Amino acid sequence: MKKGRILLLNGPSSAGKTTLAWELQTNAPGYWYWLPFDCFLDAVPSQQWDNDETGGFRTAYDLYHDCVKVISDQGKDIIIDTVMYSKDSFLSFVNKFVEYPVIMIKVICSVEELNRREHERGDRDIGLASSQLKHMESQTNYDLIVDTHAHSSEVCARSIIELLTNHEKSFTSFASLTANPERWMNPSFQ
Repeated sequence: MKKGRILLLNGPSSAGKTTLAWELQTNAPGYWYWLPFDCFLDAVPSQQWDNDETGGFRTAYDLYHDCVKVISDQGKDIIIDTVMYSKDSFLSFVNKFVEYPVIMIKVICSVEELNRREHERGDRDIGLASSQLKHMESQTNYDLIVDTHAHSSEVCARSIIELLTNHEKSFTSFASLTANPERWMNPSFQ
């Protein structure tokens, strides 16, 4: 069975990935499942977070990737949103999905707008998004980069849908990264 496409929305917290995923799920041709990483963070028992032996975050991250693979293996297209700003998170993703059709979308937003959104939401650590953005700034090997501050989520979604429906476009950014992951990582990766 042909694997379903995996549309990766990678961007800092509060960049608008969730709103963009809703737009895509509603308007993109065909059926797109959506599985946000936050669902798995919520599923990890709170007492496990600080336990080095059980590795709460690492466990959630691995389970998340395994579930995404199962959906793709069933031939279903899936939208995933996450923040891959560390070497560990990126290499884990590359190793799990080396044989999968991954379309990489970078979701960016100005630091000022990220800070404003964090204050407005009230459920985020202020400054988290800007710290994540700093680690992601040099990441350029994507199929598309969308700016949710410069453009509405509707406009960003239309750009992605246009990319998805252009049958002549081959998505090569992930394949080139699996061959040489160091190209994607900047020196600040830890």
